[in-house]
Amino acid sequence: PCSNNLEFVQDITIPDGTEVLAGSTFVKTWRFKNEGPCTWTTSYHLVFSYVSDTGKNGVFTPPAPVAFPENVVPGEEIDISVTLTAPTKAEAYQVVFVLQNDKGYSIPLTNTSTYEFYVLFVVR
Repeated sequence: PCSNNLEFVQDITIPDGTEVLAGSTFVKTWRFKNEGPCTWTTSYHLVFSYVSDTGKNGVFTPPAPVAFPENVVPGEEIDISVTLTAPTKAEAYQVVFVLQNDKGYSIPLTNTSTYEFYVLFVVR
């Protein structure tokens, strides 16, 4: 079996703290590098994990999983995007995601003890 590892390279869109309009739709894009020996296929997915909630946040509708748009060989980078709809309540939100392989296992970020990455935005 192949082991997967990924490196978070950078936020392409929606840097941390970006303000978005209540109820608006926006696209978050991240860049990742395949740091493992396995080729990532279009059967791999970006998957919603959870949203921060202090009990006072507005309703957030989780996005469906997003399939990788192309195969990614070891050492290559890929941009992966997800379309999100901002809640209608003005508040800061952190929406957390993971990347999963074709068997549904989360791929760890190299040099960390986590599988998660996020988008952090403020609804106005």
